[in-house]
Amino acid sequence: MCTGEPGYVYVWPSIDYNSITVTVKDLSGDSLTGHDAFKIRSAPTDEGTDAADLTLDFNTDQAQTPFTVTVAEYLAFELYSHGQYGESPSENKGGGQRRGHTGGDGGKGGDLSIIISDVTASVPAKAIWAYTWGGDGGNGAEGWSTTGTVGSANGYGGDGGSGGAGGDITLDLTNFAATRNSDEYEGEMLDVLSQGGNGGDGGAAKATSFYETYGGDGGNGGDGGDIQITVSGYFDIEPNQGSVDAIFISSNGGDGGDGGKGYASYVAHGGDAGRGGDGGDVVFEAEEGATIMASVNEATPIIIQSVAGDGGQGGDASNDFGNSHGGDG
Repeated sequence: MCTGEPGYVYVWPSIDYNSITVTVKDLSGDSLTGHDAFKIRSAPTDEGTDAADLTLDFNTDQAQTPFTVTVAEYLAFELYSHGQYGESPSENKGGGQRRGHTGGDGGKGGDLSIIISDVTASVPAKAIWAYTWGGDGGNGAEGWSTTGTVGSANGYGGDGGSGGAGGDITLDLTNFAATRNSDEYEGEMLDVLSQGGNGGDGGAAKATSFYETYGGDGGNGGDGGDIQITVSGYFDIEPNQGSVDAIFISSNGGDGGDGGKGYASYVAHGGDAGRGGDGGDVVFEAEEGATIMASVNEATPIIIQSVAGDGGQGGDASNDFGNSHGGDG
């Protein structure tokens, strides 16, 4: 919890948390100035770990309003939560039948919540930057059979791990305005993204002589989270650059992983591709009586989208003689 007259708040824990909440209250005066203003981040270090849910409640009830936040370097309010990548195990190589281990699933991006009222932000770049990102799935391990008796020395690649889901995002903005105070940066001033992680690639499979190989399947992409943005009172975004979009809101599914390749002297099978993740529901809602202004000349005031991820590619298959079968895309 932050009280008084903060100029800079930066929270990035070095250990894992399930949730982090920063409440700013009892502000005095009518303004604060800082290098960057408020950053809250979660990026766990252990493979496959979910990132924390993040909440920022910026309460100006005791301050003179509109309360002005002036930033000298980059942005005013940032929430960033990134699930960790899944484990990519080492190859399994040796005599006899060999199976590669499956890649680990990516961690989920945390849910984000921002509540701001009666604030005017003066920034060089972004007023609000809210990103939640699922970690990519780990790649499946290679399975390589070097020797063995007939029928007992096939090679199997491990499947790729699934990408982590992007978290849900909620923004509740009342009487919020933002202007750009520098021409150094371009890009959207309100930038909101929930991104699913990509699926891991299937592991390759190899075998010698009269044995078969089966490449691992690609992992599925993670889904993007739902996004709900609600504005009330006035909402005014002014990039002051004619070719720059003012507001960008997107929920994206991650891409599916590629199928693993199969290599053999006899029969080879490529792994199937993973599917792309789904984009989430995206809603931008104005309460009754709200006024919205996004001042641009040659750009789009508000971009709102939900985009599914691409599927991966089926794995190739090759052999010296016999049959080969590529994986499905």
